[in-house]
Amino acid sequence: ATKDVTPNTRSYNILMQAWTRASNDRVQTAELLENFLLTMLTSQTNNVPVPDEVTFTIVIHAWAKSGAGLKAARSAVRLLNSMVDHKIKPNMKTWASVVDCWAKSRVKFAGHEAETILHCMNKIFEETGKNCDKPTIYIYNGVLDAWGKSGSPKAVAKVLNILSKMESGKSGSSVRPNEITYSIAIGALAKSKEVNKSIISLDLLDRMISTGLKPNAICFNAALNTCAYDFSRENTDTFNTAKEIFRRLRNSRDACANNISYSTMIHACKHLLPEDSSTRDAEVEKVFKVCCEDGQCDNVVLRQFQRTASTSILCKSLGDDVASKERLTISDVPPSWSSNVKLFRT
Repeated sequence: ATKDVTPNTRSYNILMQAWTRASNDRVQTAELLENFLLTMLTSQTNNVPVPDEVTFTIVIHAWAKSGAGLKAARSAVRLLNSMVDHKIKPNMKTWASVVDCWAKSRVKFAGHEAETILHCMNKIFEETGKNCDKPTIYIYNGVLDAWGKSGSPKAVAKVLNILSKMESGKSGSSVRPNEITYSIAIGALAKSKEVNKSIISLDLLDRMISTGLKPNAICFNAALNTCAYDFSRENTDTFNTAKEIFRRLRNSRDACANNISYSTMIHACKHLLPEDSSTRDAEVEKVFKVCCEDGQCDNVVLRQFQRTASTSILCKSLGDDVASKERLTISDVPPSWSSNVKLFRT
């Protein structure tokens, strides 16, 4: 409408960015943005500007947020190849968004594809020596996440191998692991069928501390989860590992046990201690009591407690009337028991 003003690439980028925030249908948004980008690339009209690396990154990031799985990952790779064909250099957010697409795809070859991108980035960095081409910790964590969520039988070995290289400085750059790196690695263990994964997770916590990092609740909770589902050892030994991890969490100055910590620990009691045993009753009662004192009891904790404790412990802890209910909720217990819960789960 204004003859003297012509929209430039930045104008289009702002419009596309706004578009990603305005629509609730994320897959449709990603598709529309990609078609819009294609129009910019093929338009013969002088009034339509040429897209730049930001334009492509906006579209790839839209695919990363779309939840479209493998379709999103393949679309991201297609757009990345298009950038190369049009001699448009990807920026760090571009690479990260492509890796993120693979991590969210959860296909068995996602880790391999994400790691291939990392190798490509390291090769570019070796050639240019420019910091802007150096893979960041976000890229490395994204690759680990892709392996961890892939369900591949190689996932844990790959994650631990990359982590070891990062710890030793042999990762191709000076990138060192952070708290997120270790939480991803322990989370990958928890999802796996790795033998002795509870011992490995405790070792990862020790390695983390040895580098000067401080495990947060996410790291401790993931480690507890490895114990709850580690059936490769004697159950008593695995439970003792869980108790040690839980003890460290409770004594930590840098992390606080939360509702997830307590429900996972009760779950470990259920899986690892004999049913109807005095040991199981004593342990689950102890965990539940501390949970309530900390104000971290939510619906999931209550249901785990209900499934794990004996009738006598339920009545002792909750009272006969509440204990007899088929399905417990936090409305059945004192408000103080859930006063510090930040994440309510149904």
